[in-house]
Amino acid sequence: MIQLGLSRITSLLAHAQPLPWRAIHVAGTNGKGSICAYISALLHQKSIRCGRFTSPHLIDRWDCITIDEQPVAERVFREVEDAVLKRNEDENIGASEFELLTATAFEVFARENVEVGVVEVGMGGGGDATNVLQNPLVAVISNIGYDHQAFLGDSIADIAAHKAGILKPGVPVVVDATNRESALNVIRATATAVHAHPVRRCGGPTSTPAAVSALGL
Repeated sequence: MIQLGLSRITSLLAHAQPLPWRAIHVAGTNGKGSICAYISALLHQKSIRCGRFTSPHLIDRWDCITIDEQPVAERVFREVEDAVLKRNEDENIGASEFELLTATAFEVFARENVEVGVVEVGMGGGGDATNVLQNPLVAVISNIGYDHQAFLGDSIADIAAHKAGILKPGVPVVVDATNRESALNVIRATATAVHAHPVRRCGGPTSTPAAVSALGL
């Protein structure tokens, strides 16, 4: 069952804060998985130890988590997942399946000593479990379309407001400039309200190098 909100994931990861790795956080409707793949490949090419968390998985449950472009070892995934499941049960947190998977991915990144984790939002942005990330290196918003309207709203502006929920004070933002003006207006307004800066608008495919260049690499 889909459960938006950060209380459960915050409880799951309370013992691990602050996270020992930094994130590139990617939201949007179309292309965010590809952007994550491109960014992690570029980081790997620069010899930066990186993890990537996207969903859903392709074949095995653990292949949605990669370390240096390779799926995490099943043994590592299951050991970390077992610890997360036990914590969820012992503390009666009641986390959703996606929240449990997110906590597992984030703890795998810590265990594997990644420097940067490339994290794809599951659904929306502000209330998504991945938004437990408080100090990302950069936020990326890909093209926004109609998705999960029962949870995010019926207009592009409403959906964009959820996606823009990943913006944080002082954190650079890269936005796909092919978005509709209604989405761009919401993203700009949110960035101003939370003091996220600088904001860079880039054409779809150039969002990836722009995100990496925003790190000064």
